[in-house]
Amino acid sequence: HHEGALNNTFKYQVYSAIVISIIQLITLYFLGRKLTAVQLGIFGVYQMIFRFAFAVFEPGMFASLIQKHEISQKLLHYLKRFQYIIFLIFVVVLLGLFYQQWIAFGVEAIVLVISILVSAAIAFGSLYHARLILVNKQFEIAVLFTIAHSIEFILLFSMLQFLPEIYCFTISLLVRFCVFYIGCYYLVRKTKIEYSVPSIELNEHRNYGLNYCLMQGLSYLQGIYDNILIALLFGPAFFGIYVLACELSYFVFSKINPLFNKSYFPVLTSKIKHKEESFTMIQSVFESFLYVVVPIYLFLFFQSGTILHWLYPDKANDLLMPFQYFLLIAFVKSLTNLVFTMYLAYGKTKEIFIWNLIIAITNYLFVFIFFIVKVDYERFMLFMLLYSILVLIILSVKLFSLLDLHGFSKITFMRLSIYIAFSFLSIFAFYYYGFNFIISSLLYLICVLSLFYIVNKQKFLDLLSFKIV
Repeated sequence: HHEGALNNTFKYQVYSAIVISIIQLITLYFLGRKLTAVQLGIFGVYQMIFRFAFAVFEPGMFASLIQKHEISQKLLHYLKRFQYIIFLIFVVVLLGLFYQQWIAFGVEAIVLVISILVSAAIAFGSLYHARLILVNKQFEIAVLFTIAHSIEFILLFSMLQFLPEIYCFTISLLVRFCVFYIGCYYLVRKTKIEYSVPSIELNEHRNYGLNYCLMQGLSYLQGIYDNILIALLFGPAFFGIYVLACELSYFVFSKINPLFNKSYFPVLTSKIKHKEESFTMIQSVFESFLYVVVPIYLFLFFQSGTILHWLYPDKANDLLMPFQYFLLIAFVKSLTNLVFTMYLAYGKTKEIFIWNLIIAITNYLFVFIFFIVKVDYERFMLFMLLYSILVLIILSVKLFSLLDLHGFSKITFMRLSIYIAFSFLSIFAFYYYGFNFIISSLLYLICVLSLFYIVNKQKFLDLLSFKIV
């Protein structure tokens, strides 16, 4: 039952992700071409604000509904109250404490207003998204995501004819979130949801939700310490190039990680709740994840020069170094994200909150030190890579301490090792011998798929059928 639900969810998410990825790649292409470096820096600030809101409020206080698989009218009203109070605090802090800094950085007031409206849509709409996840309406959610992104895309290119570019990109993003959450609200109204018995522990849900919001907020803040340092040290123009390199290199992360997380998280929490064995599923999810992402990151790293010169000929030279470092960091962080979400499924919100608090303090201590000594760009990127590896190791140890590792498969490990090693050798050979980009890409694809089929035929066929366990 659990595996079937997981694989169905994964299938729906894949279909949606393919359409959305195509739309967002085209949008990212025009974003880099239409906006100047300074405008990219301003758009980067806009993204930092609404992504922080997304981290805190989606699903925010309503995360406990999904984790505990409980719901009642009284509980919903109770959690909504806290969600809206946190949002008000968010707005007061954002505008009250940092308004002058945003304006000094060149961020227009209207862009700040739009960022607040996007944040409000997330804070108020996430309840309906969480309720749909609770009743496993993954197909409907995937369709809504696709529709919302399609409307954003159409609106963006309509507005580019008569509005300044920075307004087009910010307003179309606001419309995307509004369309999605209005759709979620409509589906919830049409869906019959069975409410749990009234003996729900409200305080448990409140504590879980508050810990989740604090944990996600801290996690996001500790993750953007580099953006803050780069903006402070080098200004909006350099920050704009940095943001574009980051967006490109994290594109795979932003598509594939949510695909896996949304698919297995509700199922894994259910298994844990019912005290069922979970290590086999976790191992299978990791295995599927690595088979998919490793060849993609290898290809992007070795072909980065060609890709960047084709996408942004005027910015390619400035983008190359940060893009390659970001690809390595994104790969490490994609594994960290998977581990983090699994750890969260065990309800360890308090432990993760403490962990994120320590990491956030450490990160901003480094920001202070690097700002004082005026660290150079490349050394800072190297530091971020090594630091992300250390965080992955520590978090992995914490997750594995919760698991019974007797089911670990040495055969699985050997197959993956062979697959990764030969994927690396094939892309390196095509790159070293200077093959044409299109020819080398096709040859690499054939090599990777053939190798996958040879080393693990069953997993290859499973993934073709959208089965991750």
